[in-house]
Amino acid sequence: MWELARKTNRLKMDALETKKAQLASQEAAMTRELTHKNEENRRYKTEQTVVLSQVWELGHLEEVVNKAHLYDQLMETTDSSSTRQPL
Repeated sequence: MWELARKTNRLKMDALETKKAQLASQEAAMTRELTHKNEENRRYKTEQTVVLSQVWELGHLEEVVNKAHLYDQLMETTDSSSTRQPL
């Protein structure tokens, strides 16, 4: 009887050790992914800072939006005039 209990306990321990190893492997993979995401996030924040500083060099935000709209209108008129066929 004691032998059966020991064998059962040993099987349970083996199953728990296997599960622990799987979880440790999963944790390592998630840690690598988190590190990669943090690096990516830092890169995007740096890029955002650069872009925002470039926007501020152009002027106040309202001025930049107005310039963008004017540029879009200019491109629309340029595109439509260049696609016109002479009569």
